Amino acid sequence: MAGAAGTAVAAVYSLIACVNHSCRPNCDVAGTWSAQKPGSGDANDGAATLTCVSAVAAGEECVYNYGPRELLTWNLEKRRRYLSEKNGFVCRCERCREEESNKDATTCTVSLSLASIEDK
Repeated sequence: MAGAAGTAVAAVYSLIACVNHSCRPNCDVAGTWSAQKPGSGDANDGAATLTCVSAVAAGEECVYNYGPRELLTWNLEKRRRYLSEKNGFVCRCERCREEESNKDATTCTVSLSLASIEDK
């Protein structure tokens, strides 16, 4: 995150730290940074807000994207590589599982088609 005047900042938020990642997020996290001077005690400095960006049904998990915004436009392999290198996990969110399943189904269909040709 970038703070006041574009300085790099980091913080740990105990509640937001409990929210999982998804490549199909229904929430977004935004930080609020003031141009405070050390010791000024600005109560709004360093606040983080979790905001729903799509409808969330009762009991549905709130999830957000741990990576840069453009991660959501990347293909499965690139997203997983980034999250593995930067966050230390292989993403198994709903979107990644669906894309993996579709990829496996495509591979299976191609293999079956080739097998049918070879049998003739």
